[in-house]
Amino acid sequence: MEKTKRCVYTRLDNGIHELTFYESSRMAVDEMVSHMSNVLKTTPDDAPATCYMVDNSKTDVIPINYLRIGIKDLNTQRPPNREPGRLAVIYDGAMGGLVNTILTLAMKNKFRFFKPEKRDEAIAWLLQG
Repeated sequence: MEKTKRCVYTRLDNGIHELTFYESSRMAVDEMVSHMSNVLKTTPDDAPATCYMVDNSKTDVIPINYLRIGIKDLNTQRPPNREPGRLAVIYDGAMGGLVNTILTLAMKNKFRFFKPEKRDEAIAWLLQG
């Protein structure tokens, strides 16, 4: 049986950590949190800001309350002396409660929302530091 793609992690050549949702489920959120946790654990504290691109354009809005719990856990894992990260969210359609969840994450990260056709603009914003 082939494993279902829920949230796929890719480290792009430019250093951006891309997370793409293919399913709107708790399992997909768990995969995203696991990927981001691994990035946090393997990034040196003195490294430049970590850049994430979260693509939510291929699925419905993910489970917001469950995501909020995962984000809260990630925020506690971030070393206090690490430079805040940057987060570009690629979305298509209504965001619903996802905005509130992203605001929770944004307490320690800078973020912006982009439509799928603005992906190159999102990458440029992430890389400008």
